[in-house]
Amino acid sequence: MFLNMILAIANANGLGMNNKLVTAIQIVVTLASCAVILGQPIKLRPAEQYGLFAIVLLLIMTSALNGFNPKAVYDCLIIPLYIALGRSARAVKPRWMDWLLAAVTLVVLMEMVAPALFTRIVNPGAFFMATRSWIAAASGAAADSGLYIGATRGGGSVFSLADHRVSGPFLEPLSLGYFSVVMTIYYAAIHQSKLWVRLGAIAVCLFLSLVSDSRAASGLIILSSLILVYRVQLPAILIWLAPLAILAVALIIHWIQPAFLAGGDALYRIGLTFDGMAGFSVGDLIIGKVNTDRVGDSGILYLVNCLGIVGLLLALFYFAGLFSRRPDSASSVYVMMAVYITTMLIFGGAVFSIKTASLTGFVLGLATWPHAVPKSGEKRLRRLRNARA
Repeated sequence: MFLNMILAIANANGLGMNNKLVTAIQIVVTLASCAVILGQPIKLRPAEQYGLFAIVLLLIMTSALNGFNPKAVYDCLIIPLYIALGRSARAVKPRWMDWLLAAVTLVVLMEMVAPALFTRIVNPGAFFMATRSWIAAASGAAADSGLYIGATRGGGSVFSLADHRVSGPFLEPLSLGYFSVVMTIYYAAIHQSKLWVRLGAIAVCLFLSLVSDSRAASGLIILSSLILVYRVQLPAILIWLAPLAILAVALIIHWIQPAFLAGGDALYRIGLTFDGMAGFSVGDLIIGKVNTDRVGDSGILYLVNCLGIVGLLLALFYFAGLFSRRPDSASSVYVMMAVYITTMLIFGGAVFSIKTASLTGFVLGLATWPHAVPKSGEKRLRRLRNARA
């Protein structure tokens, strides 16, 4: 999660970065994660094996028909990889996650309190201009000042907690918002500590989301807290239904174009997804033939391009942990992960960034371990064990 910040510091201090070098370093980090899994091997559950096999087959199909895209292969496998890493992490201690949240918060406070010092040391604007050609071509005041190009929202900030959209160690605000949602789900549903400690951590996560000026992330944090903080278990079938329901709601919004959403970019983002699939036959959608001009701004459309329309649903279920969860796992965690992933994919593809995909998969993997079963689910766990005996 701190990889881009480290590379940005190197770039700001004379070690010039470019897209190829950053990609190579990211691949090395990913391979190191694979090595950790091999050091603590796990056995994939049958559902995981079938799901992963189907995703690989669909990637082969779309590559054969639409051209090979190595980024699509990486993006479709990064969350499953980190789910496996989380499952293999048998000795993760709650305080490690506390330190992670504290470290991110310290960097965020540094950016808020001393932005000139932050840009001098890290300089996200220079890093992204050196490693993202589209940012170099469209650089504006934010990038020129050392910040991410989207640090200043058109039309002004929504929450106005800082003079710009804060990014912290993630260098861009969307990922800070996504990090905050995943950490909220972790603290609300998995973290083993007293209620006041978990509520304090969730408050910090909400603060991080607000300073990133992420409306969707802030709403999901509030929703996740209300559902998960007292560890009430939702029916497991909702893991299947949540992605379908969110896509259905998004389609209805696209049809009716409600006036209360007209002031922001929500209608535009939703329109990218459904307009990008319009005019293509069912057969085209099955093989991933969609409007590729828009896939960079719609994660749903991007997944359809990578895996086809059937693979989209398969991936949403896999990325939400449906195939990796144990029968005695806390189903509410996976329901909220399904809500988070599907919602954020409607608004873009940042879910696949290693900065956030690694944490998403890791938390889903942690949720499969018996210690992650909340107290409200212990009776059910005992019943399952007795039934097996």
